[in-house]
Amino acid sequence: MRCRLLLFGILLLLAVGRGMGYERPFPTYLALGGIFPINSNEGRRTPMVVIDHEAGDRRSGLLKASLRTAVLQTSYTHQPSAVTELKYGGRLTLFAEGSGGDLYRKGRHLTEKTYTGNGAAAHGTVAFYSNKPWSVGLEVGFSRAVFSRGEKTAVGYQPPPAYSQGLMRMEVRRKNLFSQSGFVSLAVESGWRLNWQQWALDNTTDRRAFARYAVQYEDKVVWSEFTNTHWALFAEGGRNLDLFSGGRVGGFTGVRSLAGYYRNEFRTQSHVVLNVRQEFWFAKDRMMWVWLDGGQVQLLELDYLQEAAGTRQNLLGIAVGFRYDLRSLHGLPVFFNYGHGLITPKDAVEAHRREFAVIVAAGF
Repeated sequence: MRCRLLLFGILLLLAVGRGMGYERPFPTYLALGGIFPINSNEGRRTPMVVIDHEAGDRRSGLLKASLRTAVLQTSYTHQPSAVTELKYGGRLTLFAEGSGGDLYRKGRHLTEKTYTGNGAAAHGTVAFYSNKPWSVGLEVGFSRAVFSRGEKTAVGYQPPPAYSQGLMRMEVRRKNLFSQSGFVSLAVESGWRLNWQQWALDNTTDRRAFARYAVQYEDKVVWSEFTNTHWALFAEGGRNLDLFSGGRVGGFTGVRSLAGYYRNEFRTQSHVVLNVRQEFWFAKDRMMWVWLDGGQVQLLELDYLQEAAGTRQNLLGIAVGFRYDLRSLHGLPVFFNYGHGLITPKDAVEAHRREFAVIVAAGF
């Protein structure tokens, strides 16, 4: 359910270019850069260090390993038969579990309630292709997280206690919907917190068990050799969610991207987000893209949000970006993006939402 569209789009452009099929000319990609709020005292800067590696194929065994700044993840997938596929892997998170530095109330960054978190997770998945292009996947996971005070945490504030969590997930996916690149998926998750305790940001609701659901639809239209349109629609929600299991919407590097806003500014009980990206290619190594992001979010019902808890907000963001390959440096690609949030929360501390990203990427 969780992805970062800016990063995914950049890696996809490196692998695919203007074509419709997926081709990965290099097994390893490296991206370096950062995302910076413009003229803001509330938004947080995000350094970006990304290493993405693939080796092998699904039939004989596909190894994937990635580093996303503070998250190290690896998985191994193999296909023992034409109708089944097995995948298992793990994740290690440093200083980012629960996004304890991304806590906002009406646009004000709650530095006094920040915390750091480390976590580890393991998961195993089996997918069944009962009738291609349909597939059904079943996943079981387990994670453990511990938390501590950050540099700006207020004196006397208690961070969340350590806890463990189990998760079961089922996903039904349909590929080649309406076109070769279209697909739709429906996912349902059920989780258990194994040693849950109440803490300062939460309320008194019993949150030992939680559930999530997600519907996703993506497609792409190639108008010509030089123009194409991508869109992705996400509808996600659940019950008994908290800061770790709930949605996170906002910013280029938010778990659910919505251009221009603070990183993970909106912690949601449910949300619907539409991302539309139009690409204009001037040459095989020069292009411009325009994004239009919109959505509606319902905030989590947690005490720290006070009167904003559970409220709904409409959001709209636009972005423009460029890919410019430096031909003098053997085609080293550089990406520039500017995002502008057009609708800000009522009574927000800052009336504007703007961010800028610069990323240099290479394949090996």
